[in-house]
Amino acid sequence: MAAERLVICCPGFDATPWVQRFSQALPGLDIAVWERGHVDARWAVVWKAPQGFWDANPQLEVAFNMGAGVDALMQARLPEATIVVRLTDVGMGVQMAEYCLHMVTRIARRFADYEAQWRDGAWEDLKIDSAEHWPVGVMGLGALGQRVLQSLLTLEYPLQGWSRTPKTLPGVQCFHGMDQLGTFLGASRIVIVLMPLTPETHHVLNAQTLRQLPKGAHVINLARGPLLDADALLASLDDGHLGGAVLDVFEQEPLPADHALRRHPLVQGTPHISARTRLKPTVERMAAQIQSLRSGFSADQLEGVVNRTRGY
Repeated sequence: MAAERLVICCPGFDATPWVQRFSQALPGLDIAVWERGHVDARWAVVWKAPQGFWDANPQLEVAFNMGAGVDALMQARLPEATIVVRLTDVGMGVQMAEYCLHMVTRIARRFADYEAQWRDGAWEDLKIDSAEHWPVGVMGLGALGQRVLQSLLTLEYPLQGWSRTPKTLPGVQCFHGMDQLGTFLGASRIVIVLMPLTPETHHVLNAQTLRQLPKGAHVINLARGPLLDADALLASLDDGHLGGAVLDVFEQEPLPADHALRRHPLVQGTPHISARTRLKPTVERMAAQIQSLRSGFSADQLEGVVNRTRGY
């Protein structure tokens, strides 16, 4: 059995704060920072770990991912016995809710139009549809999607949710499966994308499905860039079918300065900041899970265990 040691592998990031926090949370536990080769350790904390790390450390019992999304991790050849655990919230849910509340309100209340007329010297009370006329749909009903929906409930928007499998949420009309995706999209004047990226969900919003949204609808993508076909989005904006888009994630990051999305007047973007990993609560969550493992808790019962077949 591997030594009760934690190895941290996050190339390109300064691991020092992570080592300090884990040393405080798990006093006496040996903590190493991976540089190359084998490290005799039971557990790992990883972010964008190279294939060489996995090849050299097949003994890892659990790999804790520093983020909620594991699509990049699922592309690696992982040790067969290593259980992958992703973050399920630890402060990301409230950040995502803040972002969505801001953007949904900005769209529904036409604040961008008010900002433009303010700069132009105009003074006009614009026609605004009430919240009941702005049904909001959330694609992806995991911890983050549910937190966003809970926050939107307070503002009285009609709410829809869509997921791979059936879900029941208070105050939310839930849809599931590809057979119900079109009905869900047709009922969503604003659609917020918070679903995992898997081979099956690549470009799930494409030329066909974007047309299933109501005319004038808005898309907010906060999950992964490849969930949305950018060319199809631009075409739907240019021909007037869609009213706008808010994008925090892109197929290529950083997005090139001359990309068409940056120049489009109906697209607002941010540099993948809608929900950042917070060091303190993340370490506290992982440290508590490691303590459970040291006490004999089964790794496959941890919160956030990734189903490799499913991809999240």
